[in-house]
Amino acid sequence: MPFESVTSITLLSDAADGGEIRQGRFVTVTGAAAGTVSEVDATGDVIVGVALESVAAADMGNTLSVAVVGKVECEAGDAITAGALIATDADGQASDTVATGAEVVGIAMEAAGAAGEFFTVLLRSAPVIGL
Repeated sequence: MPFESVTSITLLSDAADGGEIRQGRFVTVTGAAAGTVSEVDATGDVIVGVALESVAAADMGNTLSVAVVGKVECEAGDAITAGALIATDADGQASDTVATGAEVVGIAMEAAGAAGEFFTVLLRSAPVIGL
């Protein structure tokens, strides 16, 4: 059950980004068009949520569903301990390395053994830090 009790919204993938959006990675607002997102590519990016589907580079500009609250499968950027606070790394993957002033977006509901492994995160309605 990868997406249990999830609140999601539909957003537009940023066609100008040139990259792709991978399922289970964090996304951030980008582009000039309202509601346009791309995969997080810097640790200071403000998190919108987690992509519930992948968008290939050739399909950027299409809509996608983004989880904003609830239990969701995220891709780990490193080994993660169950119960750890979750932020994002510079590749849009979940990380339990939370830098000072970083946005904590959830709690690991289970462990992830290594980078690239999918695990359950409880996304919380996180405050924006650093304002």
